Amino acid sequence: MTASINSVFSGIEKITRSTFDETVSKLKNELSDFSLESVKLATSQMALEKAQATAIFTAKGLSGAELDAAVKTATLSASQKEATTSTLGLNAAAKGLWATMKAHPIMVATAAVGLAIGAYSKWKQIQEENRQAAEDAARTYVDTSKSIDEYAKKYEELHTALIKARGNEEETYNVKKQLVQ
Repeated sequence: MTASINSVFSGIEKITRSTFDETVSKLKNELSDFSLESVKLATSQMALEKAQATAIFTAKGLSGAELDAAVKTATLSASQKEATTSTLGLNAAAKGLWATMKAHPIMVATAAVGLAIGAYSKWKQIQEENRQAAEDAARTYVDTSKSIDEYAKKYEELHTALIKARGNEEETYNVKKQLVQ
């Protein structure tokens, strides 16, 4: 019975707002022979989008809180199934790796040496990048210090020239003009 329900579900395309009502009416006809429990069981076994599950349960006459609960249950069940499959696959891979490591200890030692060399190379690369960044920062500091010293010296010269220019409006104007620049 589930196999024929699955064949009905496999025909469900991506559901959009414009096709939702049309999809629900098709599903009503195709799912009329199946009980709600059979449909719930089948949907929990499949990876359906939320819109697809909503259309299926709407076609079976659910609405409101019942519809929301059925859709959430179906999507949660599918997610749990995927997580279980992934966990089992990871477990099998870990067991296979462990068996390979036990069978080939020289390969493990070689891999460990390779990892150590790779880690050391990465460390050296990071150290070199940090050294280069420090050199660049030092050069920027020296250039900025020189620039500040030049501006301070120019200010002192203009300040002295302004003091000497007292009484001479034209010269005072020129010194103030240079200060603004």
